[in-house]
Amino acid sequence: MLSKKHLKDVCLLYDQTHRKCRYVSQDEIDYSKFHCLKLSSEAAEIDQEIDEFFKECRTKHKDPYKEDVPLGDNCLGYLILRNIEQGYDK
Repeated sequence: MLSKKHLKDVCLLYDQTHRKCRYVSQDEIDYSKFHCLKLSSEAAEIDQEIDEFFKECRTKHKDPYKEDVPLGDNCLGYLILRNIEQGYDK
């Protein structure tokens, strides 16, 4: 799980702009925990969705950075460890 400080300062969890990391995911069992999916098998799917989003924005002549969709790639990634706190401050 990611530390609260990492979520706030790096993932920008509470940022409602494009700067928020696209790989942040809330734990499906404990909603107070978050994980980084960048090093998981789901990362390729997330990247593909973002590519499709950019293509759609180009087609509609929209600026993808003004759509409030998380587009950030904010760190090198972390393994999904459900009981060990991780982050730049740990």
